[in-house]
Amino acid sequence: MTTADDMRTYPVRYMEEVFNQRQFQVLDELFAPELLGRIQQTAVPFLNAFPDWHGTVDDIIVEGDKVVNRWTGHGTHTTDAMGMPPTGKPVTLHGITIFRVAHGQVVEEWTQADQLSLMQQLGFIPSQS
Repeated sequence: MTTADDMRTYPVRYMEEVFNQRQFQVLDELFAPELLGRIQQTAVPFLNAFPDWHGTVDDIIVEGDKVVNRWTGHGTHTTDAMGMPPTGKPVTLHGITIFRVAHGQVVEEWTQADQLSLMQQLGFIPSQS
């Protein structure tokens, strides 16, 4: 049985080891095989676009087989990402991610990030005054 303390390690390891240290092999350990491809298709290109990205886990809540984390990240957009040319602009992004854990691995993941703010900071969408 996975304890609440064990559950808290998933978002911390994901942020620290994958996003901050670029240890992509950790993905194989944290995520179930059926989820791994989707995670790799989003995390790796994002980190390529923001190579100096550094994130923090601001809050963690564990309930049953789910762990919720509120996070903040900072980075500079230096390469093409999601069809957007590099801007050289620094950004701050806030988000919430929910992991469902079974058999020692994340089997479901949902992330909601402030994409509007990101697009405004990059200059792709005008900021409201």
